[in-house]
Amino acid sequence: MRNFGKEVGMLEDAPMYVYATEMVSKYYSALGVSGKSLLSVCGSGDQILNAYLLGAKRVVGFDINFKAGLFTRLKIAAVRTLEYREFMDFFGRRGRRAFEYRLYKRVREMLDARTTGLFDGLYEEFKQDGGRLYHSDNFRQRAWFVGGSTDKINAYLTSEARYLKLRGILGSLDFKFVQHDIERLSECKELKGQRFDLINTSNVPNYISRGLRRAGHGDPCEYIVNMIGNLFPLVSRGGRVFYYAYSPATYTDQKPVRPVPPTGMMKNFVRFRDRWDISEKRFRGVMDGYDKVMVFGRKTLRE
Repeated sequence: MRNFGKEVGMLEDAPMYVYATEMVSKYYSALGVSGKSLLSVCGSGDQILNAYLLGAKRVVGFDINFKAGLFTRLKIAAVRTLEYREFMDFFGRRGRRAFEYRLYKRVREMLDARTTGLFDGLYEEFKQDGGRLYHSDNFRQRAWFVGGSTDKINAYLTSEARYLKLRGILGSLDFKFVQHDIERLSECKELKGQRFDLINTSNVPNYISRGLRRAGHGDPCEYIVNMIGNLFPLVSRGGRVFYYAYSPATYTDQKPVRPVPPTGMMKNFVRFRDRWDISEKRFRGVMDGYDKVMVFGRKTLRE
């Protein structure tokens, strides 16, 4: 399979996400992550933290971007170290206190050498000015979107009680992360022999499909269906692979308004239903309207 993700800008050292922009807690609840094993894109780390809070028994993160794994480790250490309001401040509730160096020094004590290597270097570059670091091109600037919606997106931030519950769950957890591109993930040696009930590919299929369309690829949906099919050696019997498909209402503040990619429309997948069990689950989005996830399972043969 052609490695198209890298060609459309999915890079090993791309800018980091501070928070997810997907309705993570809603889609995990809709899919029933409790008691399940999960392999998930890391992104901002919220895909990992919400899964644990909502009862996943085992979570492994992957991402083509090695910084996503390190940022997830930073967030895990922050939950273990900072109080609820300090966590919210550190990750940007108040721009002046974002990534405050005083708080970072406390979190740093819980970090491994590779993670401190990255963030110590960034703080040195920005002379310990967390605000400048937060607003630098090391991070995707999504404040216009996330704004005050972090508690809608993230179950672990809806209350101090839930935050502390997550701290107890994380305990001394040894977070597992593999750096690998999604299009060849089933070939990853670190995942050999492992099976998962759910694989969360986040918004990656939409991202790739937009690139395919811009490049004049004839059938983005066929490409994505094949890419998802290649993940099934990692899926347990009865397990599913899913990705996030946003509503147009999510991006009404952008000009021009971002259209829903072809992989976000169920009508484009009817022709593949003889090969896969394909469905969608809808839920309230961050903005007005709904969001959804597209869900793929093995086709059940009927006598």
